[in-house]
Amino acid sequence: MSGRRATRPGSAPGAGVGARTGDSTGAGVVTGTAATVLAFPGQGSQFPGMTARLYLGHVRYRAHLEAAAEALGPYTSSSIIDLVVGGDARIWQTGFAQPALFAVEYALATSLIESGVRPAAVLGQGVGELAAAVIAGALSLDDAALLVATRGAFMHFLPPGGMLAVRVGARGPGGLLDGPLSDALAREPAVTVSAFNGPRDLVLSGEPAALGRVGAALRRQRVATLPLAVPHAFHCALMQPVLGRYHRVLSRVSLGAPSLAFYSTVRGGAMRGEALDAQYWAEHVTAPILFARAAERLTADLRSAVIVEVGPRPSLGGLLRRRGGGADTLVCVSACPSVDTDAAGLNALAERLVDGRIANENTQERWTAASAA
Repeated sequence: MSGRRATRPGSAPGAGVGARTGDSTGAGVVTGTAATVLAFPGQGSQFPGMTARLYLGHVRYRAHLEAAAEALGPYTSSSIIDLVVGGDARIWQTGFAQPALFAVEYALATSLIESGVRPAAVLGQGVGELAAAVIAGALSLDDAALLVATRGAFMHFLPPGGMLAVRVGARGPGGLLDGPLSDALAREPAVTVSAFNGPRDLVLSGEPAALGRVGAALRRQRVATLPLAVPHAFHCALMQPVLGRYHRVLSRVSLGAPSLAFYSTVRGGAMRGEALDAQYWAEHVTAPILFARAAERLTADLRSAVIVEVGPRPSLGGLLRRRGGGADTLVCVSACPSVDTDAAGLNALAERLVDGRIANENTQERWTAASAA
């Protein structure tokens, strides 16, 4: 759009995504020129007061969060800075959660890039894919801010819905959707699969009552379930009512092709040189998240990689580590490994990434529902 900032951080040169010069010195330790991948989580990873210590103590992070807040300002009714760092409980509501999370992820990623980190690829989940598109050079900050804010606002006023993470015991002859899950979904057409997160991990979306019945049926069959802390049924047909207005907003922005390898969770693979057009971002609202397929493709393409989750707390690392294959060449770390990450912690991570030697975080694995919209 004319007169708007066109900064695209992803245009900075980085190691080629096909680089094969990294080496592994042991399980969970990567040295040399392993490719750096930035991973952006979706709604559900936010919390009141997120990154407050970073905002107070990290000059670069504060500047980039304020830049994102300025870009979002014309389209939001509240100060994004106050919403992010002030402990505002509205952070759980869709219309506030999505722009706030976008601002945090943009600021974290840009701070690392300014510290010398050179991403070779990006991977996003839900609204995190819009932040990934900015870093990859497919959207300007201002255009992405318009899309994020209006997307969140349109969804905010939809009827309530729910999402339920499901971990299946094993694949049946018909795959993940075989067995008890297939039976439960056949009885409840208002519930559909909205995310394929891993070899055993799915997320369901639907109307609250129907979703509750599906969850109860699965638990009777000893299938593990976990509700997501979201107010709507994202990535399914219940999002269809927003598309007419969202298409009109999409017509107002400049939609380009990523300059970094962009591992799409809409298409389930890498998009190189292909524009993320209006049809893509419309599909992004209603289509299921193909996170497992995109992550599998990414790890197949890269022999040695460091995946840095640029969200306010760890969310995607467990899914990535469980994706199987080549565990000794894949390192997953978080820009914010704890809820009180400060400037020293982010600076230390950037230094280790630039130096080229980094190890998996010593975190206790537990099943989480990751993130959603």
